[in-house]
Amino acid sequence: MELTLKERKKDIYNAAVILKRLGLEARDKCIDENWGLDWKEGGCYLHLETSEFIESLRGKKGTPETEAAQVLFILLGMMHRNGVNFETTLTELDSEVVIRG
Repeated sequence: MELTLKERKKDIYNAAVILKRLGLEARDKCIDENWGLDWKEGGCYLHLETSEFIESLRGKKGTPETEAAQVLFILLGMMHRNGVNFETTLTELDSEVVIRG
């Protein structure tokens, strides 16, 4: 289904609002648990969760859905903690899809 540019921008905005809220909640959970979200600690968590996601795809521990959720949890929390703009990020993602699609 082809979307107009206006529809794409609206979808990006709506998705950004949801992801920003989830990022805020993930950030708050990490703060409550005293889990660092800077580039050093957060990067280690993100690397670990990404590795576990890959292992789940190989049929090892965990399900891909659960492990993907963990990757997103850390990524969104890090994005929120470090001031990454969600709408800009999704616009970049949309551009990649259009360019490569």
